[in-house]
Amino acid sequence: MPHSNISATVTAPQFSAATLSRDEYYRLAESGIFAGKRVELIHGEIRIMSPMNEPHAQGILLALAALRLIFPSGYTLRPQLPLPLDAWNEPEPDLVVVAGGPRDPLPAPAAIILVLEVADHSLEFDTTIKAALYAAAAIPEYWVVDLRHRQVLVHRQPQAAPGGEAARYQSLTRHGPAETVLPAAAPPGRPPIPVADLLP
Repeated sequence: MPHSNISATVTAPQFSAATLSRDEYYRLAESGIFAGKRVELIHGEIRIMSPMNEPHAQGILLALAALRLIFPSGYTLRPQLPLPLDAWNEPEPDLVVVAGGPRDPLPAPAAIILVLEVADHSLEFDTTIKAALYAAAAIPEYWVVDLRHRQVLVHRQPQAAPGGEAARYQSLTRHGPAETVLPAAAPPGRPPIPVADLLP
């Protein structure tokens, strides 16, 4: 999301709605209210993200290195950048693989190949709220690099839920350090990734 260079004291814009739209979220950002904070917009609410520790940072770098070998030209890897999903949601996943080049417009959900989160203290949030959010956006594949249990959770087959229930992934598989994983949309002939290569 945008970062403001404003250093003076500012007055935050006032909104009457209980939840924020993405437009209102950006107006707040422009006011400088988020200066020095890592935030994302989830279901119209501002979520402050915890400071990143070294294992988390290393997990992102390992995922970047591994997925660059799987997705060469024709794809873009977007680490910790805004992902506009709808009018009320703009998460900042640890890594997104998108079909297309870096000069293309912000990715529509239909262009997203894979979303990856590295999880330690955020594990419950990433496997519940965020999993449902990505499933609702019809993102075909969602990986969670679970640092706590040293495994990778692979979510596939997003399904909208009837009756106002949360969307979900129909398939969830768990892969330990001795196993391998490969994105379903990987180009032909790409070798699987050892899970151990994704774990700090």
